[in-house]
Amino acid sequence: MWPFGLALSLGIGEADAYEVELLTDTEWDTLMAADRDLVVMANLATVNDLQARWLKRQVERGMGLIVFPGDQVDPDNYNQFLYQEGEGLLPESYPKALVAEE
Repeated sequence: MWPFGLALSLGIGEADAYEVELLTDTEWDTLMAADRDLVVMANLATVNDLQARWLKRQVERGMGLIVFPGDQVDPDNYNQFLYQEGEGLLPESYPKALVAEE
């Protein structure tokens, strides 16, 4: 289990653990079929318009969203569907990957 998922799934003392469900990028139908308290996008390559609109609606209704960047993320896709010129979920545009000079 991904470390963040493991951490959330552990109860401490009398506290209940969160129910954690790890889904891949091909399992959006499962994600969108139920109410969620929190969605963590960890190195998710792309989202489409339907997924971005669902995320935005859910966040507006109180769902939490954490976005962890990674090497699989398509910056142009995130800017188009999640930043949306400042009207989307991301507070800033996603930077293009930096390439180190050799």
